[in-house]
Amino acid sequence: GANGSADLIKFALYCGTAFSQLLSWCLIGNMLLHQ
Repeated sequence: GANGSADLIKFALYCGTAFSQLLSWCLIGNMLLHQ
């Protein structure tokens, strides 16, 4: 129902946020290593 899709959206947002943070940390690490 609607509750299930709301949970799915919440889960997708959480995963997207975690992934983007991980990606930004990798990019920052690369920039620091290659200075």
